[in-house]
Amino acid sequence: MKRQLIILHGALGSAKQFESLKDGLKEHFDVFTFNFDGHGTGKMIESMSIELFAENLHAFVQQNNLEKASVFGYSMGGYVALYLQSQQPELFQSILTLGTKFNWTVESSEKEVAMLNQERIKEKVPAFASYLSEIQSPMNWEIVMEQTKGLMLDLGNHPLLTDEVLKKVSIPVRICLGELDKMVSIEESIWAKESIPQAKFDIIDGIPHPIQQINPEKLIELIKA
Repeated sequence: MKRQLIILHGALGSAKQFESLKDGLKEHFDVFTFNFDGHGTGKMIESMSIELFAENLHAFVQQNNLEKASVFGYSMGGYVALYLQSQQPELFQSILTLGTKFNWTVESSEKEVAMLNQERIKEKVPAFASYLSEIQSPMNWEIVMEQTKGLMLDLGNHPLLTDEVLKKVSIPVRICLGELDKMVSIEESIWAKESIPQAKFDIIDGIPHPIQQINPEKLIELIKA
């Protein structure tokens, strides 16, 4: 019997980003993806939060009768998986994160939010705006971005993955950081690794933060390992 694998998208992402990844992993895993509320084909909402996304993930596990699945959480998806596991310690078998930001402060959240300017993106990087429109359909990517800003500011004021919370994650966890990731630091990744009892930390050569810029074959090999 194949192991069950749940793949979680990050902020501003959707399950559409993982279609080639699912194809490359289907011989090895029963692969499951879905959209968090407010993203892609997910439920329309007024505001986003990690707690809400953790509820989405828990509901998805129950609806699909998944038992002891492994999780690959990209960026925010990794944050959600670790938070839910800390609240439901029997839920998952293992968690692999890539590019998950752990150091959320008022200053760091304001820095990230400042980069999410819809008008500037449409003017300066229209290709990225078009990409967001594609992966967020039928949602409006500009609304998704506005709600993501709120989520980030909330995290800056009230980060959920504290040292005390991460110590409750008692399953094997592998925290990975792309060598070229400019959003997440080595220091915060190592801090998380040292807070989680059974965690390992790896730097992955040649990988940036944006998942659309990562060769799917590299991700496939990372997950299979």
